[in-house]
Amino acid sequence: GLVGGDLTSGASLMIAVAVTGRCDEGRAVLRSGASPGDAIFLTGALGSSSAGLVLLGSGVEPTTGDPSVQAYRRPVARVSEGRLAARLGATAMIDISDGLTADLDHIATESVVGLRLDTVPVAAGATLDDALGGGEDYELAFTVPAQHVDIVGAFTGEGLRPPIRIGTCVADASERSLG
Repeated sequence: GLVGGDLTSGASLMIAVAVTGRCDEGRAVLRSGASPGDAIFLTGALGSSSAGLVLLGSGVEPTTGDPSVQAYRRPVARVSEGRLAARLGATAMIDISDGLTADLDHIATESVVGLRLDTVPVAAGATLDDALGGGEDYELAFTVPAQHVDIVGAFTGEGLRPPIRIGTCVADASERSLG
């Protein structure tokens, strides 16, 4: 029986690649490290990949280099951003592959915290629904103690796009709010 992995089918050949690696002991930033009061950041706006999939399925021919189609076809892993966030003291981290709602819920559940979001950055051409549930964006969500270093300045200083603060972890583990 098949018990996991990529279990999709289609008319075209698809190739899935898995990469494994090692991390020095105690250096991994898990989903379970967030605490009440931690700030929640994203490495970029969301929903572009989902919007690209919708566009490709609509029968409308996208313009050459359409950013949403590019985001769907060639996602960019935010490796440099993840490494920097870890060095800066990120307490929890996850890539946005299943949509912001599902992936932040993983952090909240495993860290036993609630989430209070102030904003959801939506990519050009995408909808809020794309950003919340579309997935496959591969931006990173990470948490850091609110009193920690200047995260935005550190990213900018490294030549990376500044992350976007989207909310705060709260003590009530049942809270999931967007205000």
